Amino acid sequence: MECGFQKPFRFEQMWMKDSGCTNTIEAVWRKHTEESWDTKIVTKIDHCGKALTRWSKQAFGNVKREIERKRKELSKVERRAISGGDPRPMKTLQEEINLLVDKEATMWQQRSRILWSKDWDKNTRPDHLEEVIDVIPEVVTAEMNASLTFEFTALEVEVALKQMAPLKAPSPDGSLPAALGHSFVTLIPKVKNPKAKEDECLRLLEILVTYERASGQQINRAKTTLFFSKSTSYDVQEVIKEALGVQVVQQYEKYLALPSLVGRKKKESFANLKQRIWKKLQGWEAKLLSHVGREILLKAVAQALPTYTMSCFKLPITLCHEIEALIWKFYWGQHEDARKIHWVKWQELCKPKSQGGMGFKDLFRSNDALLAKHTWRLLHDHHSLFYRVFKARFFPDCSIMEAKESSNASFVWRSILRGRDVIKRGAVWRIGNGNSVHIWNDRWLPGAVNNKIISPAIVANNNAMVSSLIDQTSREWKGELIDSYFFEWEANIIKNIPLCRSFQEDVLNGLLAWTENGRDPELFLSMAWTLWNRRNNIRLGKPSIPLE
Repeated sequence: MECGFQKPFRFEQMWMKDSGCTNTIEAVWRKHTEESWDTKIVTKIDHCGKALTRWSKQAFGNVKREIERKRKELSKVERRAISGGDPRPMKTLQEEINLLVDKEATMWQQRSRILWSKDWDKNTRPDHLEEVIDVIPEVVTAEMNASLTFEFTALEVEVALKQMAPLKAPSPDGSLPAALGHSFVTLIPKVKNPKAKEDECLRLLEILVTYERASGQQINRAKTTLFFSKSTSYDVQEVIKEALGVQVVQQYEKYLALPSLVGRKKKESFANLKQRIWKKLQGWEAKLLSHVGREILLKAVAQALPTYTMSCFKLPITLCHEIEALIWKFYWGQHEDARKIHWVKWQELCKPKSQGGMGFKDLFRSNDALLAKHTWRLLHDHHSLFYRVFKARFFPDCSIMEAKESSNASFVWRSILRGRDVIKRGAVWRIGNGNSVHIWNDRWLPGAVNNKIISPAIVANNNAMVSSLIDQTSREWKGELIDSYFFEWEANIIKNIPLCRSFQEDVLNGLLAWTENGRDPELFLSMAWTLWNRRNNIRLGKPSIPLE
C-alpha cells in the first residue's frame, strides 16, 4: 500500500561540501533527451532531485543518528585510552564528529531561512483581509503603483536572478512552470503579555481572532500561559482564563534566565546565578592550572556569566560579595575545606594592571556601570522602543534625570535609577538654553569642586533653572543678577561659560559614551566605573584614579 503523501524535495546546502553532489548533478544534466527546452528543464530538475535524494541516503544517511553513533564510539575509545590504549583514534573520531556537526549546523541554518509558501490557507477569504487592510494607511501612490506594474524587461529579469541569494528560489507567481516553485512554512505564534483587565483582554482576543481570520494562522494555546498579579480578583481571573482558553501559571517563571518577578527576597531571586557560577568552578581543576590560567578562566567565564543579569537588575551587595568569594577562593587554589593563603586583598586585585592589580571586576561597581548605560540611552536615544515605553510609564512629564521613584515601581525601573546615580555623580551639564539644569541641584559649573554651586541657595529661587540667569534675547549672561546670587569666584566662572547664539538644548557630558565613530559601550563602562570608584575613594580619603 502506497502512501498518498510524498515528502517534498529540498536541496541541502551541506551537500555542496561533498564532491559527490557535483558529480551527481553533472551526470543528470549530461544525459541527452529529445524534448523541448522548457520541458527538458523541468524533467531534468525532477530527475536531478531524485538522483540527489538517492545519493544522499547512500553517502550521508541520517546526520543526527550518525553523530550519536560516532559519539558513542568516541566514548569507548576514550575509555580504552585512559586504560592505556592507543589515543590516536580519538583525534580521528573527533574530526569526523566535527565535520558531521558542521553539516548539521548548515542544514538547520538553511531550515531557518525558508520563507512563506505559495499556498494560501483555505480559511482565508477576501472579506477577512478587508478587516486588516482597512486600518493600514496607504503609502503607495497611483504613480508608484503604475511604475511597479509596468511591463518588465529582459534586463530587469537578468538583474533580479543574479541578485537572488544562492539558496533562494523564484516565486511561483512569475512565468516559470509551477513545478519549479514549492516551499513550506510552519509558524508558531504566541500571546505576549496578556492583560489583567477584562475589557482589555476581550479587546486583545478580538485582535487575535481578526489576525487568525486574515492570516489563516491560529494561536497555539497549548504553549500560551497566564500569570496574574495578586491585585487581580478571582472573578476577573476566571473570566480572562475562560475567554483566552489557556492555562494559568502560579509559580514564578524565568525568561532568558532572568526572574520574571522579583519580590522582597531579592537575594533568593538571584540565587540561581551564584549556583551557576559555583558549578562552573567545580568543573575546573584548579590544581592543574597556573595563576595565569585561572585568571583567564575567571575573567572569560565566571565574571562574564552575571553580566546580562547585572545589566537588567541591581544585585544585592551580599550576593556580589558571595560570588566574589567563590572567585577569589578559586584564584588562590582553595578547594572545598582546604584553606589557602590569600596573599593580596581582593580590592587590590580589582585594580587595573597599570596600577598593580590584576584587572578583575568589582561586581558591585560593574553592576552600577551597566545600569548607568540604560540611563544614558534614555537620555540620548529618544527613538527607541525602550525609551518610548519607559517614558510613557515612568517619566511622562520630565526627563530621566528628574524622574521620581514610586513605591509601586518595578525592580527594573528602580535598578535603572541606581544607574542614574552614577550619571549624576560623574557627568556635567553643558549649558544650551538652561531649561533642563537646576542652578543649585545639578552639576554644571566647570572647574569647580564637584562641579556644583556652593553659594547659599536663595529660598525663593531654590528650584530655579539656569535659564533664569540667561538673557534669551541677547543670549548673554545676566551679569548683575549673577553677581548678587553667587560668590565672586563662582560668578566669574559662570560669566565665562560660552553661550551659543542659536537655540540649543542642554547636553549632559563627561562620560565620553559617544565617539566620533558612534557608540562605544566599552569606553562608557570604563569611564562610569572610573568615576564611581573615584567618588568613593574621595569620600573615604583614599587615592583616586586621575581623570586624564
